[in-house]
Amino acid sequence: MKNRACTISEGIGYGMLLSYFNNDDDAFFRLWNYNRAIREYNGSTNLMPRIVESFTHNIVEAESASEADLDIATALILMYYRSGLEPYKTDALAIINDLWKDEVEPNSKLILSGNSSIWHGRGGSETAYNLGYFSPVALRLFAQIDPSHNWNGVLDAMYTYMAKVQDSGTGVFPDWSNATGVAAKPPNNSANNTYFRFGEEGVRIPWRIAWDYYWYQDSRAATVLNKLNNFIVEKTSGNVKSTALGINYSWDLSLGADKTMNVVAGMWLGAWCSTGIAGNASWLNDCTTELNTKELTNSTSSYFNDILLVMYSMLLNGMFLKPF
Repeated sequence: MKNRACTISEGIGYGMLLSYFNNDDDAFFRLWNYNRAIREYNGSTNLMPRIVESFTHNIVEAESASEADLDIATALILMYYRSGLEPYKTDALAIINDLWKDEVEPNSKLILSGNSSIWHGRGGSETAYNLGYFSPVALRLFAQIDPSHNWNGVLDAMYTYMAKVQDSGTGVFPDWSNATGVAAKPPNNSANNTYFRFGEEGVRIPWRIAWDYYWYQDSRAATVLNKLNNFIVEKTSGNVKSTALGINYSWDLSLGADKTMNVVAGMWLGAWCSTGIAGNASWLNDCTTELNTKELTNSTSSYFNDILLVMYSMLLNGMFLKPF
């Protein structure tokens, strides 16, 4: 993306959330304006195209990415609650209306990965779901401002599906799974050799579920987190400095082996730290102390790791404050 000077929609979503929680209203407003301009130019939907040439209207990939839409709408709702300004709510409603129409499977109520037809297997085995896109906090906020759609039904369906996937494997999640809860290759061929591992898609799951537990103490969130925590405590013997934190674990070893990374990336340390938030205070405290020694890489390829390191750091250091 850097070589093509592109903006990716997930980055806008992350940026709006981070600027909100940092109380940086100027950065928030600039990112929102950029997002609105791209959506208005695109015209056909209120969902942002996944890839756009930066600061132009040239769309590289017009399909949406559900995680970006969820995060952008979430940030707008949070800003609405903090500021009381109606334009934030109005735009959030426009986004979530199209999200409901194009990114929620109507029968199962599971969140699809985008609005392109490639993701719309409509519940069959060819549909590939990404649990890294599941944001329980987003769905709860949607339900608060949009009673016309059954967002609580989506929340319940996603938690039920998540438990099914987790219980069917080693205790971690595959990056991609199908309607039966089994690891599956996504139809865009982006993960043919990695779909069965808890990898760069799944690394966001602990953040999103820990955030839900932090704000709402949902017992389903606790169950997911505690199972992940038991898994990693066993693998590391409880040592928050263990290199075992840097392994991409397989959901099913018959599909492929674990993958050992050279270092424990900050995003993975944060992910595994947050699994202790629902029941392992000593792990949570020791791991967060270790996380706070991490510095941003700021390399040409560190965007994903660095932004998730900041996201996890802010959550675990108490900066995800409710506006209501």
